[in-house]
Amino acid sequence: MTPSAWGVRVPAVAVLVAVTTVVGAGLKISLVHHYESEVLVALAGPPTLWWATRIARWRSHKIYVTSEQVVVEGGVLHRESFRVPIDSLVTVEVRQRLHQRVRRQGIIELVTTHDTVTLGPVHHPDALARVIEQQRRSQRPFRTSYGAIFEPTIPETTWDGNPFAPR
Repeated sequence: MTPSAWGVRVPAVAVLVAVTTVVGAGLKISLVHHYESEVLVALAGPPTLWWATRIARWRSHKIYVTSEQVVVEGGVLHRESFRVPIDSLVTVEVRQRLHQRVRRQGIIELVTTHDTVTLGPVHHPDALARVIEQQRRSQRPFRTSYGAIFEPTIPETTWDGNPFAPR
């Protein structure tokens, strides 16, 4: 899965407003029209650079779910990755606000035995959480579960046939 475009819209709108303002002012003011390219670079350059770095960062992160671990890899210039073993997961939580729910985006928190790892924001967080939960439930626990049935270790002859009989 690819994380969602968090923070890409604001720089895109800033570039669009800067270009519209410079072109509109160039039609009305001759001085702006004469130096239109310089003004355009000065006003639209920083938001364009900001937008380009946000897109590169956004498109460079991937989330992989395997039968043994959840792997997050990302970065263009500085490559980084971390892994969360499936058998150390306690719960998988999805956090969404109303506007994120409408756009089917959200943040996933993986609660492990040691800490909490945040993934996101991602598209379709419920689907990713279901995939992680499915992999977590298919793992056999290394510890004894609460639903385990234990056999008695003392011989049945000492029970008198009823283990709950008063002695």
